[in-house]
Amino acid sequence: MNWIKELSHTYLLLSEETKATNKKPNVLLIGQSGMIKDVWELKNSHLTPLKQIANVDLVLVDSMTETELAEKCLGYDYLMLNMDFLPSYPDKMDKLTSKFYNHPNIRGLKGINVDMTDADFFSPKLAKQKGILLQTSPNAVTRSVAESAVTEILVHARNRHLAYQDEISGKDVQCRKSIDLFRKNAGIIGFGNIGKAVGEILGGMGMNVLYNDIDKTKPGKMASLEEIFRKCDVISIHVPAIQKKSNISNIGMIDSKLLNLCKGTILVNLATDIIVDADDLIKAIDSGKITGYSVEPGRNITKKLKRKKEVHISPCSFDSTESRRNVLNIWIGNMISTIQGAPSNLWN
Repeated sequence: MNWIKELSHTYLLLSEETKATNKKPNVLLIGQSGMIKDVWELKNSHLTPLKQIANVDLVLVDSMTETELAEKCLGYDYLMLNMDFLPSYPDKMDKLTSKFYNHPNIRGLKGINVDMTDADFFSPKLAKQKGILLQTSPNAVTRSVAESAVTEILVHARNRHLAYQDEISGKDVQCRKSIDLFRKNAGIIGFGNIGKAVGEILGGMGMNVLYNDIDKTKPGKMASLEEIFRKCDVISIHVPAIQKKSNISNIGMIDSKLLNLCKGTILVNLATDIIVDADDLIKAIDSGKITGYSVEPGRNITKKLKRKKEVHISPCSFDSTESRRNVLNIWIGNMISTIQGAPSNLWN
């Protein structure tokens, strides 16, 4: 962690130098075209505090490669990034790879500030190697995602989504078998802000909640992954694809070894689709080990998976009026804190 202290000290010195020379740092804020109207509803008034201490250029694009993004970074000190315009790769999380971090135009870049809870898309290990601070926006969408996860659990417990399928197919089904969640076991994988909130809601509904987290010192009923998949009637996943601090990948961590321990389990994954092995998941659904699965649209959501009646493709879980406001406040606040010499919400 010494490198963070050293960089933070460097930023403090740079901040003092900026004050002395009255030279404002240059910030490039770049995102997809719909960011202002459809996503965060960004207005000039939101940027006013930042513009008082920095030169801010706002660029909106429909799509762009990471190389094209790197070319735009020439002359900028900081990058505020909304990643929706960058292409996705089917076999990995990263949207910023060595193509970006090795580009000569980013040599002056001191920090990248993203509008996401996690740093999954931004290769935090490469950022660290280049001495670039990486900031995220934690706890901005906690309540939205937590309430969405609980909604998905209830959808499967009560089979409400199947009623829509019956209506489309012309079936007249008055009642449908469901299960009560009271006194059942719930497993939460990832004891961060969202995982903790989901556990609190399910606990309030009378469920017995078990947690799994890389930090075993956290409060709560901690259990191994194997214990959770063996015991729990409901499992909700809330871990990043790239672990904070260690940069270890969680991609494919939920595989046949864990899924085969289930006995008719509801599995909700509003984290990242490729945390769960898609082929192993389909086998678990076919065998009845998984009786309900919810996931947001993602790169490995195949047609075969979508056709399963047990699968519900959830609309984006983070979006609410409150979450939009939170993201803007934290995202812009991160940039202000960095320029003032005390960067907040560092990922590494």
